[in-house]
Formats: sequence, structure tokens, C-alpha cells
Amino acid sequence: MRKLIFKLLLLLLSLFTIVQIIKQQVPFYYGDGVFKCKYNDLLKLHDRYEVFFVGSSHVNRHINTPLFSEITGKSAFNLGNGGMECITSMYHLEHISQLAYFPNLKYVVFHLNEPVNPINDKNLSSIKARYGIDNTRFSFAMRYFYARGQFNHMKNYVYAYITNLFSIGQLKALIFNSEEACKFSYTDKQGYLPYIMVEENQFQINYKKKKGTHLMKGHQFITKDKNPNITKADNILIKELERLEELFAAKNIQLIILVPPNKNFHHKAPQFKSLYMGDGKRNPSYFDVNYRYNAGHLNSEGADIYTKKLAVKFKALLQ
Repeated sequence: MRKLIFKLLLLLLSLFTIVQIIKQQVPFYYGDGVFKCKYNDLLKLHDRYEVFFVGSSHVNRHINTPLFSEITGKSAFNLGNGGMECITSMYHLEHISQLAYFPNLKYVVFHLNEPVNPINDKNLSSIKARYGIDNTRFSFAMRYFYARGQFNHMKNYVYAYITNLFSIGQLKALIFNSEEACKFSYTDKQGYLPYIMVEENQFQINYKKKKGTHLMKGHQFITKDKNPNITKADNILIKELERLEELFAAKNIQLIILVPPNKNFHHKAPQFKSLYMGDGKRNPSYFDVNYRYNAGHLNSEGADIYTKKLAVKFKALLQ
């Protein structure tokens, strides 16, 4: 029995060693095809950009970086991607902070939509959802979701971490990553991928018909609590962001937190440089169905309005 256990452990150790050697040969973003394409396009012009935007589809679809660059005079690249939520974004942020490829980079803007979104049960088999769960992200996730009492999420991260350690279901992506073809170049629009609309879509038609209004929930929101209760989970998130901020500061790069409409992280952590995109009452276009592609995303016209407001706030922050 002892010999069997020893052989099993030896096999696991050998597998782990082989996987780690393979991982050293691929880029840190091997598990996300879209981010890979964006990042490789970015590297072609690595000395051009002063500003990076990092986050989910709310960066990818909402921030028109060519327009932002035109207004601010700061050349920007959009590194957003659908489904790239907080923990994966922080994984990318840490890797970017350790690289020396970007000599003109001065600002990294991180779209923070908290509370932190977990890996849901339906996404546990997805490489994209798991590949960024390294030791640091696993430790953060366990502490954060424990503090929130979300034990099912902890279970999911244990599964994601273990399967990621041994690259279970990921070997094909690891071995053939370099051969994946990108569908198109992201350089023309500086990483921005808009939802372009030329006419009213079915979502807009159905919403107006069902609700009897073109305004979505949240359009009347006004921030009342400027001294919010800061939870233990909030403090865990704040400390992780402070750590990332220090990593960037060592390279003379400022980490800026982008707080979406109707969120209050800027009140919870005023020590960070932040861009709050406004309460719904003062930002009606964000909740106007006419500027939406679907319930979760702006169309290109809405993105332009959002980007103009963001650019003005960014310029004011730097003054």
C-alpha cells in the first residue's frame, strides 16, 4: 500500500513538474484567446501607449480608446475582454506591472465592479475562467469569499486552483496556444471593440414595449451614503489593490480605479485615485435603452457618450 501511494505521489509530482515546464514556455495570458490577440497587437506598438484600460466587457465595449486619446492627448489601449472579471483582471495587472515592455506607460485604469464576481458553477470547466487562479489569486479569493460567507464560491475556487495547478483540461491550450489565429487586428481601434448599431434592435423594442419607458432601473439613483460600512471583505480587496498599486508605483505608473455608475468603492477607499462615473440621476444616458445594445452593454453611440465623460474626468484627475 505504501509503495502504491509513493508511486502515485511520484506520478503526480512528475506531472506537476512537466506542466510547470510547459507553462514557462507560454505567455501568462495563454488561456484567453481574445486577450492574447489584443496583447500581441499591443506589443507591436509597445512604446506608443501611455494609458491602459483593464477589465471586463464593460471596458472592451464601453471605452472608445481612440476617442479618449483624442480628447485627453494621452494615447490609450483597451485591454478589456468579455468575462474578464476582477480576479482575472488583477492577475493580468500584476503581470503587466512586472514587465518592462512599455517605456511610456504612465497610467493603468482598472474597471472595478465590486463586490467581486466569483467563478460560477457553469464556468468551472472553462479554461478562461480558471487559468489566472495562481497562488496569489487563490489566497485572495479564499479570504475574500470566506469573509462574505460565500462558501460555495470557496469550493469553486479550490476546484479551479487544483485543476489549474495540474492544467487539467488545459494541455491542448498550453501546447497549441501559439498556433491560434486571431480573427482580426485590434490595433486600428486601440483595442476597442464596439457594439455598432444602425437601427433599433429587438432588445430596445421589447424593453420599451414591456416597461413603457426608455429608462432602465438605476437611472434615479443618488448616492446618499458617503460614509459606507466597510466590511472585512472590503478591507481584503483594498489591501490587494494597495499591493498592486505599490507594484506599479515602483515603475512610476499610477493605478487608477474606474468605478462604474451607482457603485461606491470611491467612498470605501478614498486613498486611491479613482474615476467615479456618476450616479444614475446625473448620468441618465448610461441607463437609456436607446444607448444600449443589450441589458448589460452600451452600443457604440452610448459608448461615445460614456467615453467623453470618462475623458473629462480623467483630465480633471490629472490636474
